[in-house]
Amino acid sequence: MVNGFLIHEGETDLELPNGHPHTCYVKLKPEADKEAVMKAVGNVNLNGIEKDFRLSGIHPYWFMIDKDLFARKKTGGNKLMCYILLSIALLFLAIATFNYINFAMASIPFRIRDINTRKVFGASRRILVMRQLLAAAGIVGAAFVFGVLVMRTLDGTSWITFLSGSLSPRKNIPVICLGGAAALAITLISGLIPAFYSTSFQPALILKGTLFMTVRGGGLRTVTLVLQFVLSFIFIITGLTLRHQTSYMVNNNKLGFDHDLVLVMKSHLFSSMSEVADRVRDIPGVVEVARGESPIQEHTSSASELRVNDEVIRYSYRCESPEYADFFKLSVVEGRLPLPGESHVALINESFHEAVPSYGVGQSISDYSGPNQIIGVLKDFHNRSLQYSYQPMVFFINDKCNASSLMIRVQPGADVKGILEKSRKIYSELRNIDEEDIETGFLDKDIEKLYEKEILQTSLIEHSSLLSLIIALIGILGLVWFDTRFMRKEVAIRKVNGASAKDILSMINKKYVIISAVGFVIAAPIALAICRRWMSQFAFRTNIPVWIFVVSFIAVMLITLTIVTLQSWRAANANPVNALKNE
Repeated sequence: MVNGFLIHEGETDLELPNGHPHTCYVKLKPEADKEAVMKAVGNVNLNGIEKDFRLSGIHPYWFMIDKDLFARKKTGGNKLMCYILLSIALLFLAIATFNYINFAMASIPFRIRDINTRKVFGASRRILVMRQLLAAAGIVGAAFVFGVLVMRTLDGTSWITFLSGSLSPRKNIPVICLGGAAALAITLISGLIPAFYSTSFQPALILKGTLFMTVRGGGLRTVTLVLQFVLSFIFIITGLTLRHQTSYMVNNNKLGFDHDLVLVMKSHLFSSMSEVADRVRDIPGVVEVARGESPIQEHTSSASELRVNDEVIRYSYRCESPEYADFFKLSVVEGRLPLPGESHVALINESFHEAVPSYGVGQSISDYSGPNQIIGVLKDFHNRSLQYSYQPMVFFINDKCNASSLMIRVQPGADVKGILEKSRKIYSELRNIDEEDIETGFLDKDIEKLYEKEILQTSLIEHSSLLSLIIALIGILGLVWFDTRFMRKEVAIRKVNGASAKDILSMINKKYVIISAVGFVIAAPIALAICRRWMSQFAFRTNIPVWIFVVSFIAVMLITLTIVTLQSWRAANANPVNALKNE
């Protein structure tokens, strides 16, 4: 438990038909039959009185999506997002490795004579391979050390508020060790492949100039470039999809209740708010006031359960004032809304009525004050993030209910700041509480807070998309430069035979258009599967529009063509005489 308390409730409220369950923890022997124990626990008698006992396993709370009505807070982590971020890290390392191998392989023709000259003067292949491996180790090692320093610098800053733990290298030794192992693997892969290839030729052939190097290694460069495009497209498509889903949730105004121009004033103090509400209602610019709990909650504050035909039905409940349902324009599908001043009645929502059909209008359901007659069935509304489906809910209506929140609807154009100041002052005076301990703000802000994690996740993916594209473009820049160096003779001959600069640019661009198109064809179904998997955790979600794929393809294509054109412009306009003379 982090910042939690163990509270011994004693044996109070054990006789309530739908009170909070009392929990004990049972550790089974390794050889125990779990099913048999669970069945036996259900038959336990307490002092001759049958009790509703049951045994259930403790779930992996840290990574579990919080759909438990008894949960008091959000879970600590999201397993899917951990996998996504870990995948992003591995993909970035893959892109960087591909780029290094590409550059190393493409630069071999410019280093091959030096390598084989060293061979002639007695350098062994092992020494030549080690030289290139040490060069790779120096680059990868420098990047690793820089990454550790960045971790230390960012630790404790606002840049890492999305993390539940520390970024201090001292507290993350296992992570640092894994990073070191990854750096070693990258060094071996990116260093040995070009090293073995560059040292595989006979020195005599190289020094005589009888071995042509332009074709060898081109296939590997093309494959790695395609993989970079695949990763870039995956990042961009997933980033746009996450943004689309998050925007759908944040901007969804069809929540089932009227939250326009509603202020919420709340504190930690539970008390009768009727006098406070009457005084606030008289403030100029205030349309209506309701007492109770905010319709939007990050977690369920009060929950209970019923057993119906050996099935446990869990539901949340709230104590609200009679004007609450009308204040938020909640729709009634059966029965009626409470009358002014009415108490000891209840409203249930559609989900509760569907889960427990025997509880309907005219029936009674008990709370701590006794039985309450159900007078209406409310249409389901979203009281939590759209990630969750509707949940069974009961509203106990009591004109004298204790509450910690006051909902205030204001007129359009009203002096909101003045209304809040006056309301806070009234609350402070009547309830003897410091004004600093009273939270105030628009209800719409509470709705936005429900999606802080999703907004942050989307931002991370978008930044990753941009970074992956930049890394891929760096690779393209280098490869275009190498390709144009190799193609100088071909370009010169084409120009001598009448080809224009436009024709040369078209020829070079065609290659990269095909590469990026192949990357898109491979990436699209992979990205679609990732997006569908991520969106499956939301009970209410939007469709994945086609325009996301179209925009991703066009954007990457235009950027690629621009980069390739700018990089190859000089080669396309060079004097062919100089190129042929040098060749």
